[in-house]
Amino acid sequence: LNLQDHAWTMNRGRWGGQLRKKVRYDNIYSEVCAPLSPDHKRGLEERAKEGGDWLNMLLRYKNNNVLGEGEFRDGLLMRYMLEPSDLPTHCDGCGEKFGLKHALDCKSGGLITARHDELRDELRDELCVVGTQAYSPAAIRDEPYIKPGRNCCDRSQVEAADNSPVQVTHRKKGEESGELRGDLSIRGLWNRQTDTIIDVCITNSDAKSYLNKTVAKHLLAQEKEKKDKYLPLCREQRKNFTPFVAKVDGILGREAKMMCKQLAKQLALKWACHVSITQQYVNQTVQVAILRSVHRCIRGARASPRRTDHIFLPFEDGAGLGLYN
Repeated sequence: LNLQDHAWTMNRGRWGGQLRKKVRYDNIYSEVCAPLSPDHKRGLEERAKEGGDWLNMLLRYKNNNVLGEGEFRDGLLMRYMLEPSDLPTHCDGCGEKFGLKHALDCKSGGLITARHDELRDELRDELCVVGTQAYSPAAIRDEPYIKPGRNCCDRSQVEAADNSPVQVTHRKKGEESGELRGDLSIRGLWNRQTDTIIDVCITNSDAKSYLNKTVAKHLLAQEKEKKDKYLPLCREQRKNFTPFVAKVDGILGREAKMMCKQLAKQLALKWACHVSITQQYVNQTVQVAILRSVHRCIRGARASPRRTDHIFLPFEDGAGLGLYN
């Protein structure tokens, strides 16, 4: 028995089997995608490469990563670019014809803002503060200033030497103050004792205005837009800036991937485990947060609820119950 020839024969048979399996799967994929439109086929090919870590995660209530039945179904349908069958005919916020694309883009009811806040809170709580301790709570700040606003009044004349009255021009109510804020600030993310401002954005690349771009180019354009707006202002304050751009189905932009890798490295040091384990945990946690927020955009109500007057009790604990005996 020649061990070298035996190993070469075994490897050749293994590679041949893998090649035949790949050819068979490619033929099946071509048959399935044959009746689909070019945009649908392109979307499936882009989603097949990334954004599916949540499909093979271990569901645990302790990790807060359990998806409900509707959340899992909507996430799966959105990944395959299929329309849910039980959607309403018209939007209850703006009255337009309702569908998956309209649900992801309609700003009525504040669900788009809630989608953004869900991902921001997940990055802050799950990855930075609660339980994981990737960074100390003192290093995390909400809505940090990128550009502080102007004062509430601007002096139009300099005070004279004889203490004469100074004319003061007050800004009108609703006038833009010029104030800019980020979503999160983490000290020590990229450099020690240096703050990094993070701005979160969840975008829908399947909208009509973005169909002429690939997902990667669309996410890169969103990152460039935020950098052009905020990065020079952050550098003036000796701070870093990272745009966290993600797609509605969980695909992350280049800067967001780099940030997730950095968070995974910090968690690996804290937990004394391999970085590949923490990388999978971070990706799954972020994708679950995105799917939950998108599910609310699809199923949530956009009609403004009627505001009611709150009735507050005159005491805070049960000691005041004796007054009603």
